[in-house]
Amino acid sequence: MSMRSFVLSFAAVLVVGCGAPTEEPAFPAPSPRAVPPPTFEPRAVHAPLDLTPRDTSASPSSEPYRVGGAVTAPIESRRVQPILPDRCSSSRFEGPFIFEAVISTSGRISDLRTLRTVAAVPSCPEAETAVREALSQWQYEPATYRGRPVAVYLTITVSPQYR
Repeated sequence: MSMRSFVLSFAAVLVVGCGAPTEEPAFPAPSPRAVPPPTFEPRAVHAPLDLTPRDTSASPSSEPYRVGGAVTAPIESRRVQPILPDRCSSSRFEGPFIFEAVISTSGRISDLRTLRTVAAVPSCPEAETAVREALSQWQYEPATYRGRPVAVYLTITVSPQYR
């Protein structure tokens, strides 16, 4: 048997064995839909890329920054310890109070928000009020960004003391 006859007989076997399917396809063909023509605007105007450097002498954003990188932390210049009322003298506190505040460009605390209040046994609800009153008297040297004062977020931890 020559090579040519072998190839022809092998091809005949493949054609007979791989005939077209006689069954209907499992999924019907999708029905044709009208496709809208693509929109094309040949006269579209593209804005040029602005590569001018930003003016860093402009006033910084009014949104408070997070400390880090070029933003320096505020420095505490006046701290007033909270004095708890006598009603709380028998209370035992479980850890410190934790607040998040915004230190303004003038160095004052604003937007004070409680992150963690302290559990006390027996309960002393006046303790947080006393701590907040003391925090209202704290003063900071303001945080800076590129040498200019900016408002920043700061986490403040305070442990209550008795009179």
